[in-house]
Amino acid sequence: MLSKKTLIPIFILFGIYCSFIIGISYDEFFHIENAKKRLKYLFSLGIYDYSSVLHLKYYPGLYDTLSSLIVSAFPKNYENEFHHVLNFLVGISGLFALKKFVKILFSKKTSDIFFILCLFSPLYFGHLGINPKDTIIASANFWILYYVFKYLTTNSDISRSSISTKLGLLIGLGAGVRIMFLGTLIPIIIIII
Repeated sequence: MLSKKTLIPIFILFGIYCSFIIGISYDEFFHIENAKKRLKYLFSLGIYDYSSVLHLKYYPGLYDTLSSLIVSAFPKNYENEFHHVLNFLVGISGLFALKKFVKILFSKKTSDIFFILCLFSPLYFGHLGINPKDTIIASANFWILYYVFKYLTTNSDISRSSISTKLGLLIGLGAGVRIMFLGTLIPIIIIII
C-alpha cells in the first residue's frame, strides 16, 4: 500500500502532467499577449508604445506579467504549458497554506484529510493549471488567512515584521490579479475586528 508521503507527490506529478496536456482556454491568448506587451514596456523603461489587447490594459496584470517573465526562461514551443504549470504550482502552494491553517485549528490528521479532499475536488483541481486568475486569488487568500492567524498568535516583533511583509506581498499579488480581490478580504478583516 502506498503511504501518504508517496501518494501526495504522485498526485502533484499527475497534476503537472495534466497542466501540460490540458490545452489552452479561450481567453488565455489575450492574457499572454497582453502580459508580453507589458513586459516589453517595462523592460524598455517606457519607450515601447504599449497598446493593450481589447480592454485588458485596465486589468491589474501583476501575475500575468510575472508569469510571462518566468515562462520566458523556457522554450517558446511550451509557453502555454509552462504557464499552466506555474498556475498549478501557485494553486498547490495555496492548498499547503490551507493545510497549515487547518492543522493549527484542528490536528495533523484532520489537515491531511482536508488537503486530500481539496486536492481531489474537481472544482479546484480542474482549475489549478488552466485558470490564471481564480486559482491565484484563492491561493493568496489561503496564505493571507494563515499569516493573519499566525500574526495574531505571535508575540515576537521580528516575526510580526516578517509576517507583515509576507501579508503585504500576498495582498499585492491578489490585488495584482483583480482589484475585486480586496473585497474577498472583508471576512478576514471582520474576524480580526
